[in-house]
Amino acid sequence: MNDGFKLVQVWVPDRTSEKYLAEVDRQCAIANADPFRSQTLEWLESVQSEFVSGQPDFDWSGWAIEPFASDGSETST
Repeated sequence: MNDGFKLVQVWVPDRTSEKYLAEVDRQCAIANADPFRSQTLEWLESVQSEFVSGQPDFDWSGWAIEPFASDGSETST
Protein backbone atom coordinates (compact mmCIF):
# COMPACT_ATOMS: atom_id res chain seq x y z
CA MET A 1 0.00 0.00 0.00
CA ASN A 2 3.01 2.32 0.23
CA ASP A 3 3.70 2.45 -3.51
CA GLY A 4 4.41 6.09 -4.24
CA PHE A 5 3.72 7.21 -0.67
CA LYS A 6 6.06 8.23 2.11
CA LEU A 7 5.26 8.16 5.83
CA VAL A 8 5.33 11.62 7.38
CA GLN A 9 4.97 12.25 11.10
CA VAL A 10 4.21 15.66 12.53
CA TRP A 11 4.31 16.76 16.16
CA VAL A 12 1.32 18.89 17.12
CA PRO A 13 0.40 20.46 20.46
CA ASP A 14 -1.47 18.21 22.88
CA ARG A 15 -4.52 20.36 23.50
CA THR A 16 -5.40 18.31 26.58
CA SER A 17 -2.03 18.94 28.27
CA GLU A 18 -2.15 21.06 31.44
CA LYS A 19 1.08 22.77 30.35
CA TYR A 20 -0.40 23.65 26.96
CA LEU A 21 -3.64 24.96 28.49
CA ALA A 22 -1.72 27.06 31.01
CA GLU A 23 0.33 28.60 28.17
CA VAL A 24 -2.85 29.38 26.21
CA ASP A 25 -4.32 31.08 29.30
CA ARG A 26 -1.10 33.06 29.83
CA GLN A 27 -0.99 34.29 26.25
CA CYS A 28 -4.71 35.16 26.24
CA ALA A 29 -4.30 37.19 29.43
CA ILE A 30 -1.44 39.15 27.84
CA ALA A 31 -3.44 39.78 24.66
CA ASN A 32 -6.57 40.78 26.56
CA ALA A 33 -4.62 43.24 28.73
CA ASP A 34 -3.15 45.04 25.72
CA PRO A 35 -4.49 48.62 25.56
CA PHE A 36 -4.33 48.44 21.73
CA ARG A 37 -6.27 45.15 21.57
CA SER A 38 -9.22 46.55 19.58
CA GLN A 39 -7.01 48.24 17.01
CA THR A 40 -4.87 45.12 16.64
CA LEU A 41 -7.92 42.90 16.11
CA GLU A 42 -9.37 45.32 13.56
CA TRP A 43 -6.06 45.31 11.67
CA LEU A 44 -5.82 41.51 11.76
CA GLU A 45 -9.38 41.17 10.45
CA SER A 46 -8.70 43.59 7.59
CA VAL A 47 -5.48 41.82 6.59
CA GLN A 48 -7.13 38.40 6.77
CA SER A 49 -10.11 39.62 4.74
CA GLU A 50 -7.82 41.12 2.11
CA PHE A 51 -5.75 37.94 1.90
CA VAL A 52 -8.74 35.60 1.61
CA SER A 53 -10.56 37.75 -0.94
CA GLY A 54 -7.44 37.77 -3.14
CA GLN A 55 -7.18 33.98 -3.30
CA PRO A 56 -8.67 32.03 -6.21
CA ASP A 57 -11.33 29.44 -5.42
CA PHE A 58 -9.79 26.03 -4.89
CA ASP A 59 -10.78 23.33 -7.37
CA TRP A 60 -11.89 20.39 -5.22
CA SER A 61 -12.99 18.27 -8.20
CA GLY A 62 -9.78 16.24 -8.33
CA TRP A 63 -10.01 15.26 -4.66
CA ALA A 64 -13.30 13.32 -4.76
CA ILE A 65 -14.65 15.12 -1.70
CA GLU A 66 -17.24 17.75 -1.00
CA PRO A 67 -15.42 20.03 1.47
CA PHE A 68 -18.56 21.83 2.56
CA ALA A 69 -20.92 18.87 2.79
CA SER A 70 -22.97 19.16 5.96
CA ASP A 71 -22.91 15.43 6.71
CA GLY A 72 -19.13 15.08 6.27
CA SER A 73 -19.56 12.45 3.56
CA GLU A 74 -17.22 11.99 0.65
CA THR A 75 -18.31 11.68 -2.94
CA SER A 76 -16.90 9.33 -5.52
CA THR A 77 -15.82 10.44 -8.97
